[in-house]
Amino acid sequence: MKKLLLLFFILIQCTLLFGQKPPLGIGFVYDTKSYEYHGRMMPKVYDNREMTVESKNVEAYFYKPDYGLLHFSCIRITDSYYEIYIGENKKGYIPINDQFEFIELSEMLKNCSVKRISPNNNPILNEPDGNSKIRYSCSREYLNVKEIKSIGNENWMNIYFSKDCDPMVTEEMDVTYGWIKWKNNSQLLVQIFPY
Repeated sequence: MKKLLLLFFILIQCTLLFGQKPPLGIGFVYDTKSYEYHGRMMPKVYDNREMTVESKNVEAYFYKPDYGLLHFSCIRITDSYYEIYIGENKKGYIPINDQFEFIELSEMLKNCSVKRISPNNNPILNEPDGNSKIRYSCSREYLNVKEIKSIGNENWMNIYFSKDCDPMVTEEMDVTYGWIKWKNNSQLLVQIFPY
């Protein structure tokens, strides 16, 4: 029994250690031709700014080519390359060309739905820093993003959701609006699900 518990503990630790996404940057660099990579290799990403050494282990922030998603978290943009995260603490470089485009983080999030990682510690509020909580009673959480706002040192997200728990929500439906914190410094408080 002790060996089984030890093995279970090791598996959980490995999942936590190796299952982490790369950090968020200023936005995302996405491959406009990501559908072409389904079942094939990723596009070329380099370990150096001169783009002479190809990276071996590349981890995208979002990689679902069957849905057309291949996004890298972008750290900065120069005249010739995007500096991106290709692992938890590893940087890589992609040349600027017509295959890749950049989208700012705030704009990207407006095209996503989110789920709170810890709903009890991050309630939906009527106003940022407010005390009035909004009840969310759906079995699965589908929160659409309307706006991102920083107030002081806090990062808030204006969200809306269907009162009928419908996952395909539009603002024309009967929706409820509220505010949640979406990150604390560099720690995400939500899971991001791009459309």
